[in-house]
Amino acid sequence: MPLDNERQRKRQLGVSHGVLLGIYMASNVAAAVTTLVTNELGGDFTGFDAPSNFATLVIAMGIIGSFILVMNLAFNFFKKIISIDWKTFDSRHPSFKLSFFVLTVQIVFLTYSLYYGAGVAGVTSKNESPIKYLFYVVSADFLFLFYFASSLPNRFAILNAVIFAVSNVLRGWSSWYLYLGWLILVKSVWRRKISFKLVFFSAATGLLLLPAIMFMKLYFRLIATGADYSSIASSLNIDLLDITEIYADSLVQLFQRFQHFSSVAVLLNNLDVLREQFHTGFIRVFYLEGFVGFFLNRVFDLSAANELNTVVISTLLNTDLLESSYATHVGAIGWMLVAYEYIPIYLAYLAFLMLSSHLLVKYSKSKEVSELNWLIWLLLLMHGWFGAFTNFLVTGFIYFFIARRLQSSE
Repeated sequence: MPLDNERQRKRQLGVSHGVLLGIYMASNVAAAVTTLVTNELGGDFTGFDAPSNFATLVIAMGIIGSFILVMNLAFNFFKKIISIDWKTFDSRHPSFKLSFFVLTVQIVFLTYSLYYGAGVAGVTSKNESPIKYLFYVVSADFLFLFYFASSLPNRFAILNAVIFAVSNVLRGWSSWYLYLGWLILVKSVWRRKISFKLVFFSAATGLLLLPAIMFMKLYFRLIATGADYSSIASSLNIDLLDITEIYADSLVQLFQRFQHFSSVAVLLNNLDVLREQFHTGFIRVFYLEGFVGFFLNRVFDLSAANELNTVVISTLLNTDLLESSYATHVGAIGWMLVAYEYIPIYLAYLAFLMLSSHLLVKYSKSKEVSELNWLIWLLLLMHGWFGAFTNFLVTGFIYFFIARRLQSSE
Protein backbone atom coordinates (compact mmCIF):
# COMPACT_ATOMS: atom_id res chain seq x y z
CA MET A 1 0.00 0.00 0.00
CA PRO A 2 1.21 3.56 -0.65
CA LEU A 3 2.94 5.27 2.25
CA ASP A 4 0.84 8.10 3.68
CA ASN A 5 3.17 9.85 6.11
CA GLU A 6 6.82 10.45 6.86
CA ARG A 7 6.90 8.08 9.81
CA GLN A 8 5.81 5.21 7.59
CA ARG A 9 8.41 6.16 5.00
CA LYS A 10 11.15 6.17 7.62
CA ARG A 11 9.94 2.80 8.87
CA GLN A 12 10.05 1.43 5.32
CA LEU A 13 13.62 2.68 4.90
CA GLY A 14 14.51 1.21 8.28
CA VAL A 15 13.27 -2.19 7.11
CA SER A 16 15.35 -1.79 3.93
CA HIS A 17 18.42 -1.02 6.05
CA GLY A 18 17.73 -4.06 8.18
CA VAL A 19 17.32 -6.40 5.22
CA LEU A 20 20.53 -5.31 3.47
CA LEU A 21 22.53 -5.22 6.68
CA GLY A 22 21.08 -8.61 7.63
CA ILE A 23 22.28 -10.09 4.33
CA TYR A 24 25.82 -8.87 5.02
CA MET A 25 25.86 -10.20 8.58
CA ALA A 26 24.25 -13.51 7.58
CA SER A 27 26.85 -13.96 4.83
CA ASN A 28 29.67 -13.54 7.34
CA VAL A 29 28.02 -15.91 9.82
CA ALA A 30 27.53 -18.47 7.04
CA ALA A 31 31.19 -18.12 6.04
CA ALA A 32 32.25 -18.70 9.65
CA VAL A 33 30.00 -21.76 10.02
CA THR A 34 31.29 -23.19 6.73
CA THR A 35 34.84 -22.67 7.95
CA LEU A 36 34.10 -24.50 11.21
CA VAL A 37 32.62 -27.43 9.29
CA THR A 38 35.17 -27.73 6.45
CA ASN A 39 38.22 -26.30 8.24
CA GLU A 40 38.95 -24.28 5.09
CA LEU A 41 38.34 -20.69 4.08
CA GLY A 42 36.26 -19.56 1.11
CA GLY A 43 35.94 -16.52 -1.12
CA ASP A 44 39.21 -15.09 -2.43
CA PHE A 45 41.07 -17.53 -0.18
CA THR A 46 39.30 -20.78 -1.00
CA GLY A 47 41.36 -23.73 0.21
CA PHE A 48 43.43 -21.76 2.71
CA ASP A 49 43.74 -23.28 6.18
CA ALA A 50 41.23 -21.97 8.68
CA PRO A 51 42.22 -20.43 12.01
CA SER A 52 41.41 -22.26 15.22
CA ASN A 53 37.78 -22.70 16.16
CA PHE A 54 38.17 -20.14 18.93
CA ALA A 55 39.73 -17.60 16.54
CA THR A 56 36.96 -18.29 14.01
CA LEU A 57 34.30 -17.46 16.59
CA VAL A 58 36.16 -14.35 17.75
CA ILE A 59 36.54 -13.07 14.16
CA ALA A 60 32.86 -13.71 13.42
CA MET A 61 31.75 -11.90 16.57
CA GLY A 62 34.14 -9.03 15.82
CA ILE A 63 32.75 -8.59 12.31
CA ILE A 64 29.11 -8.78 13.43
CA GLY A 65 29.87 -6.41 16.30
CA SER A 66 31.52 -3.93 13.94
CA PHE A 67 28.44 -3.95 11.69
CA ILE A 68 26.15 -3.21 14.63
CA LEU A 69 28.42 -0.55 16.15
CA VAL A 70 29.18 1.28 12.91
CA MET A 71 26.06 0.87 10.77
CA ASN A 72 23.56 1.31 13.57
CA LEU A 73 24.94 3.07 16.64
CA ALA A 74 27.65 5.24 15.05
CA PHE A 75 25.61 6.16 11.97
CA ASN A 76 22.60 7.22 14.03
CA PHE A 77 24.81 9.05 16.56
CA PHE A 78 26.46 11.24 13.93
CA LYS A 79 23.15 11.71 12.14
CA LYS A 80 21.60 12.97 15.37
CA ILE A 81 24.34 15.46 16.27
CA ILE A 82 24.37 17.01 12.77
CA SER A 83 21.11 18.96 12.55
CA ILE A 84 19.93 19.43 8.98
CA ASP A 85 17.49 21.94 7.55
CA TRP A 86 16.22 19.91 4.62
CA LYS A 87 14.43 22.88 2.98
CA THR A 88 17.30 25.36 2.73
CA PHE A 89 18.61 24.15 -0.63
CA ASP A 90 16.62 22.19 -3.18
CA SER A 91 18.72 20.30 -5.71
CA ARG A 92 15.84 18.05 -6.74
CA HIS A 93 15.21 20.11 -9.88
CA PRO A 94 18.61 20.08 -11.59
CA SER A 95 19.31 22.73 -14.15
CA PHE A 96 20.04 21.83 -17.74
CA LYS A 97 23.63 22.95 -17.17
CA LEU A 98 24.06 20.62 -14.20
CA SER A 99 22.51 17.65 -15.98
CA PHE A 100 24.65 18.25 -19.05
CA PHE A 101 27.75 18.69 -16.89
CA VAL A 102 27.30 15.28 -15.24
CA LEU A 103 26.57 13.64 -18.59
CA THR A 104 29.69 15.18 -20.13
CA VAL A 105 31.94 14.05 -17.27
CA GLN A 106 30.60 10.50 -17.53
CA ILE A 107 31.14 10.32 -21.29
CA VAL A 108 34.64 11.80 -21.02
CA PHE A 109 35.55 9.31 -18.28
CA LEU A 110 34.13 6.36 -20.23
CA THR A 111 36.11 7.37 -23.32
CA TYR A 112 39.25 7.90 -21.25
CA SER A 113 38.90 4.59 -19.40
CA LEU A 114 38.32 2.57 -22.57
CA TYR A 115 41.30 4.20 -24.31
CA TYR A 116 43.79 3.98 -21.43
CA GLY A 117 42.33 1.06 -19.47
CA ALA A 118 41.82 3.31 -16.44
CA GLY A 119 39.16 2.38 -13.91
CA VAL A 120 38.88 -1.14 -15.34
CA ALA A 121 38.55 -3.87 -12.70
CA GLY A 122 41.77 -5.83 -12.27
CA VAL A 123 43.89 -3.47 -14.39
CA THR A 124 46.01 -0.51 -13.32
CA SER A 125 46.55 2.08 -16.03
CA LYS A 126 50.14 3.28 -16.44
CA ASN A 127 49.30 6.38 -18.50
CA GLU A 128 50.43 9.84 -17.40
CA SER A 129 47.69 11.82 -19.12
CA PRO A 130 46.83 15.05 -17.23
CA ILE A 131 43.19 13.95 -17.06
CA LYS A 132 44.34 11.05 -14.90
CA TYR A 133 44.87 13.41 -11.97
CA LEU A 134 41.42 14.93 -12.36
CA PHE A 135 39.75 11.55 -12.02
CA TYR A 136 41.94 10.71 -9.03
CA VAL A 137 40.12 13.52 -7.21
CA VAL A 138 36.67 13.52 -8.81
CA SER A 139 35.00 10.17 -9.43
CA ALA A 140 32.64 10.17 -12.41
CA ASP A 141 30.68 7.32 -10.82
CA PHE A 142 30.21 9.12 -7.50
CA LEU A 143 29.38 12.33 -9.34
CA PHE A 144 26.50 10.55 -11.07
CA LEU A 145 25.30 8.94 -7.81
CA PHE A 146 25.03 12.34 -6.13
CA TYR A 147 23.21 13.73 -9.15
CA PHE A 148 20.81 10.79 -9.41
CA ALA A 149 20.13 10.67 -5.66
CA SER A 150 19.31 14.34 -5.32
CA SER A 151 17.31 14.82 -8.53
CA LEU A 152 13.72 14.17 -9.44
CA PRO A 153 13.17 11.83 -12.42
CA ASN A 154 13.86 13.54 -15.74
CA ARG A 155 15.11 12.60 -19.19
CA PHE A 156 18.67 13.60 -18.40
CA ALA A 157 18.65 11.52 -15.21
CA ILE A 158 17.58 8.44 -17.18
CA LEU A 159 20.21 9.07 -19.85
CA ASN A 160 22.86 9.59 -17.18
CA ALA A 161 21.78 6.33 -15.51
CA VAL A 162 22.16 4.44 -18.79
CA ILE A 163 25.66 5.85 -19.32
CA PHE A 164 26.56 4.97 -15.72
CA ALA A 165 25.41 1.36 -16.15
CA VAL A 166 27.11 0.90 -19.53
CA SER A 167 30.34 2.44 -18.25
CA ASN A 168 30.46 0.10 -15.25
CA VAL A 169 29.64 -2.99 -17.32
CA LEU A 170 32.37 -2.22 -19.86
CA ARG A 171 34.86 -1.70 -17.02
CA GLY A 172 34.01 -5.02 -15.36
CA TRP A 173 32.09 -3.77 -12.32
CA SER A 174 28.75 -5.11 -11.08
CA SER A 175 28.07 -2.96 -8.01
CA TRP A 176 26.29 -0.42 -10.24
CA TYR A 177 23.20 -2.62 -10.04
CA LEU A 178 23.09 -2.37 -6.24
CA TYR A 179 23.68 1.39 -6.27
CA LEU A 180 20.93 2.04 -8.81
CA GLY A 181 18.54 -0.40 -7.19
CA TRP A 182 19.03 1.17 -3.78
CA LEU A 183 18.57 4.73 -5.01
CA ILE A 184 15.46 3.83 -7.01
CA LEU A 185 14.03 2.18 -3.89
CA VAL A 186 14.84 5.21 -1.74
CA LYS A 187 13.41 7.67 -4.23
CA SER A 188 10.26 5.56 -4.57
CA VAL A 189 9.79 5.56 -0.79
CA TRP A 190 10.16 9.33 -0.45
CA ARG A 191 7.87 9.94 -3.44
CA ARG A 192 5.24 7.64 -1.87
CA LYS A 193 5.30 5.28 -4.82
CA ILE A 194 6.56 2.18 -3.06
CA SER A 195 4.45 -0.95 -2.89
CA PHE A 196 4.82 -4.66 -2.27
CA LYS A 197 4.32 -5.36 -5.98
CA LEU A 198 7.12 -2.95 -6.91
CA VAL A 199 9.53 -4.51 -4.40
CA PHE A 200 8.62 -8.05 -5.47
CA PHE A 201 8.93 -7.24 -9.18
CA SER A 202 12.27 -5.49 -8.63
CA ALA A 203 13.66 -8.38 -6.57
CA ALA A 204 12.48 -10.94 -9.13
CA THR A 205 14.00 -8.91 -11.97
CA GLY A 206 17.27 -8.63 -10.07
CA LEU A 207 17.47 -12.40 -9.58
CA LEU A 208 16.69 -13.04 -13.24
CA LEU A 209 19.39 -10.63 -14.37
CA LEU A 210 21.97 -11.71 -11.79
CA PRO A 211 23.70 -14.37 -13.95
CA ALA A 212 23.96 -11.95 -16.88
CA ILE A 213 25.38 -9.22 -14.65
CA MET A 214 27.93 -11.55 -13.08
CA PHE A 215 28.92 -13.02 -16.44
CA MET A 216 29.40 -9.56 -17.99
CA LYS A 217 31.52 -8.51 -15.02
CA LEU A 218 33.86 -11.48 -15.39
CA TYR A 219 33.79 -11.35 -19.18
CA PHE A 220 34.99 -7.75 -19.41
CA ARG A 221 37.55 -8.30 -16.66
CA LEU A 222 39.04 -11.16 -18.68
CA ILE A 223 38.92 -9.10 -21.87
CA ALA A 224 40.85 -6.34 -20.06
CA THR A 225 43.61 -8.82 -19.20
CA GLY A 226 43.96 -9.86 -22.86
CA ALA A 227 41.94 -13.08 -22.86
CA ASP A 228 40.29 -14.05 -26.16
CA TYR A 229 36.65 -15.03 -26.49
CA SER A 230 37.32 -18.75 -26.92
CA SER A 231 39.09 -19.01 -23.57
CA ILE A 232 36.61 -17.01 -21.51
CA ALA A 233 34.06 -19.77 -20.82
CA SER A 234 36.79 -22.17 -19.73
CA SER A 235 38.38 -19.45 -17.59
CA LEU A 236 35.05 -18.86 -15.88
CA ASN A 237 34.89 -22.63 -15.29
CA ILE A 238 31.14 -22.89 -15.83
CA ASP A 239 28.91 -24.59 -18.37
CA LEU A 240 27.14 -21.76 -20.17
CA LEU A 241 24.38 -24.15 -21.24
CA ASP A 242 23.59 -25.28 -17.69
CA ILE A 243 21.21 -22.68 -16.26
CA THR A 244 21.32 -24.29 -12.80
CA GLU A 245 25.09 -24.06 -12.65
CA ILE A 246 25.02 -20.48 -13.90
CA TYR A 247 22.60 -19.40 -11.16
CA ALA A 248 24.46 -21.35 -8.48
CA ASP A 249 27.78 -19.83 -9.52
CA SER A 250 26.27 -16.33 -9.59
CA LEU A 251 24.79 -16.71 -6.11
CA VAL A 252 28.09 -18.02 -4.75
CA GLN A 253 29.93 -15.02 -6.21
CA LEU A 254 27.35 -12.64 -4.75
CA PHE A 255 27.60 -14.31 -1.35
CA GLN A 256 31.40 -14.13 -1.38
CA ARG A 257 31.32 -10.39 -2.05
CA PHE A 258 28.99 -9.83 0.90
CA GLN A 259 31.33 -11.53 3.37
CA HIS A 260 34.82 -10.54 4.43
CA PHE A 261 35.25 -13.17 7.12
CA SER A 262 37.75 -15.10 4.96
CA SER A 263 39.90 -12.02 4.38
CA VAL A 264 40.07 -11.17 8.08
CA ALA A 265 40.79 -14.82 8.94
CA VAL A 266 43.68 -15.12 6.49
CA LEU A 267 44.95 -11.74 7.68
CA LEU A 268 45.02 -13.06 11.25
CA ASN A 269 46.80 -16.25 10.14
CA ASN A 270 49.53 -14.17 8.50
CA LEU A 271 49.61 -11.30 10.96
CA ASP A 272 53.38 -11.42 11.57
CA VAL A 273 54.16 -11.07 7.85
CA LEU A 274 51.70 -8.22 7.35
CA ARG A 275 52.85 -6.35 10.46
CA GLU A 276 56.45 -6.55 9.27
CA GLN A 277 55.41 -5.24 5.85
CA PHE A 278 53.56 -2.38 7.51
CA HIS A 279 56.47 -1.37 9.75
CA THR A 280 58.97 -1.53 6.87
CA GLY A 281 56.82 0.83 4.80
CA PHE A 282 55.60 -1.71 2.26
CA ILE A 283 51.99 -1.14 3.37
CA ARG A 284 50.64 2.41 3.38
CA VAL A 285 49.06 3.61 6.62
CA PHE A 286 45.24 3.80 6.50
CA TYR A 287 44.96 7.61 6.46
CA LEU A 288 47.14 7.81 3.34
CA GLU A 289 45.01 5.45 1.25
CA GLY A 290 43.51 6.78 -1.96
CA PHE A 291 44.37 10.00 -3.75
CA VAL A 292 45.62 11.67 -0.53
CA GLY A 293 48.59 9.31 -0.35
CA PHE A 294 49.06 9.47 -4.11
CA PHE A 295 49.46 13.26 -4.18
CA LEU A 296 51.59 13.37 -1.03
CA ASN A 297 53.87 10.83 -2.67
CA ARG A 298 54.11 13.00 -5.79
CA VAL A 299 54.70 16.24 -3.87
CA PHE A 300 57.17 14.99 -1.26
CA ASP A 301 58.68 12.14 -3.30
CA LEU A 302 57.84 9.59 -0.65
CA SER A 303 58.55 5.94 -1.29
CA ALA A 304 55.57 4.33 -2.96
CA ALA A 305 53.62 2.04 -0.66
CA ASN A 306 50.70 -0.30 -1.23
CA GLU A 307 47.26 -0.43 0.33
CA LEU A 308 46.45 -3.19 2.81
CA ASN A 309 43.49 -4.50 0.79
CA THR A 310 45.75 -5.17 -2.19
CA VAL A 311 48.75 -6.46 -0.24
CA VAL A 312 46.68 -9.07 1.60
CA ILE A 313 45.47 -10.76 -1.56
CA SER A 314 48.64 -10.21 -3.59
CA THR A 315 51.18 -11.38 -1.01
CA LEU A 316 49.20 -14.27 0.37
CA LEU A 317 48.13 -15.59 -3.03
CA ASN A 318 51.69 -15.09 -4.32
CA THR A 319 50.54 -13.20 -7.41
CA ASP A 320 51.43 -9.97 -9.16
CA LEU A 321 48.14 -8.34 -8.18
CA LEU A 322 50.03 -5.34 -6.83
CA GLU A 323 50.23 -4.36 -10.49
CA SER A 324 46.45 -4.47 -10.80
CA SER A 325 43.52 -2.69 -9.19
CA TYR A 326 42.25 -5.94 -7.67
CA ALA A 327 41.71 -5.93 -3.91
CA THR A 328 39.97 -7.87 -1.22
CA HIS A 329 38.12 -6.33 1.73
CA VAL A 330 39.59 -6.75 5.19
CA GLY A 331 36.70 -5.07 6.95
CA ALA A 332 36.66 -2.26 9.47
CA ILE A 333 38.56 -4.44 11.97
CA GLY A 334 41.44 -5.43 9.66
CA TRP A 335 43.61 -2.45 10.54
CA MET A 336 42.97 -3.01 14.25
CA LEU A 337 44.85 -6.30 13.88
CA VAL A 338 47.67 -5.21 11.58
CA ALA A 339 48.43 -1.96 13.44
CA TYR A 340 46.94 -2.43 16.89
CA GLU A 341 49.27 0.21 18.34
CA TYR A 342 47.50 2.71 16.05
CA ILE A 343 44.00 1.86 17.32
CA PRO A 344 43.37 5.28 18.98
CA ILE A 345 44.44 7.09 15.79
CA TYR A 346 42.46 4.62 13.69
CA LEU A 347 39.27 5.17 15.67
CA ALA A 348 39.76 8.94 15.51
CA TYR A 349 40.21 8.69 11.73
CA LEU A 350 37.04 6.61 11.41
CA ALA A 351 35.15 9.19 13.47
CA PHE A 352 36.50 11.96 11.22
CA LEU A 353 35.31 10.14 8.08
CA MET A 354 31.91 9.45 9.63
CA LEU A 355 31.45 13.05 10.73
CA SER A 356 32.58 14.35 7.32
CA SER A 357 30.06 12.19 5.50
CA HIS A 358 27.20 13.56 7.61
CA LEU A 359 28.45 17.11 7.06
CA LEU A 360 28.28 16.31 3.34
CA VAL A 361 24.65 15.24 3.77
CA LYS A 362 23.98 18.50 5.64
CA TYR A 363 25.56 20.43 2.76
CA SER A 364 23.48 18.53 0.19
CA LYS A 365 20.13 19.12 1.97
CA SER A 366 18.94 15.84 0.45
CA LYS A 367 17.29 12.96 2.30
CA GLU A 368 18.15 10.68 -0.60
CA VAL A 369 21.84 11.57 -0.25
CA SER A 370 21.55 10.60 3.42
CA GLU A 371 20.42 7.14 2.28
CA LEU A 372 23.23 7.01 -0.29
CA ASN A 373 25.61 7.85 2.54
CA TRP A 374 24.32 4.89 4.54
CA LEU A 375 24.92 2.55 1.60
CA ILE A 376 28.43 3.93 1.10
CA TRP A 377 29.19 3.26 4.75
CA LEU A 378 28.13 -0.34 4.22
CA LEU A 379 29.94 -0.90 0.92
CA LEU A 380 33.14 1.09 1.49
CA LEU A 381 33.69 1.98 5.13
CA MET A 382 32.79 -1.49 6.42
CA HIS A 383 35.09 -3.04 3.81
CA GLY A 384 38.01 -0.87 4.88
CA TRP A 385 38.23 0.89 1.51
CA PHE A 386 39.20 4.29 2.89
CA GLY A 387 40.68 5.57 -0.36
CA ALA A 388 37.35 5.13 -2.14
CA PHE A 389 35.48 6.60 0.83
CA THR A 390 37.56 9.80 0.85
CA ASN A 391 37.04 10.01 -2.91
CA PHE A 392 33.28 9.81 -2.27
CA LEU A 393 33.47 12.68 0.22
CA VAL A 394 35.56 14.99 -1.96
CA THR A 395 33.45 14.31 -5.05
CA GLY A 396 30.28 15.01 -3.06
CA PHE A 397 31.41 18.39 -1.77
CA ILE A 398 32.62 19.38 -5.24
CA TYR A 399 29.35 18.25 -6.85
CA PHE A 400 27.07 20.21 -4.52
CA PHE A 401 29.31 23.28 -4.73
CA ILE A 402 28.98 23.19 -8.52
CA ALA A 403 25.25 22.42 -8.27
CA ARG A 404 24.64 25.50 -6.14
CA ARG A 405 26.57 27.73 -8.51
CA LEU A 406 24.94 26.43 -11.69
CA GLN A 407 21.41 26.52 -10.33
CA SER A 408 21.79 29.99 -8.81
CA SER A 409 22.93 31.29 -12.21
CA GLU A 410 19.66 30.30 -13.90
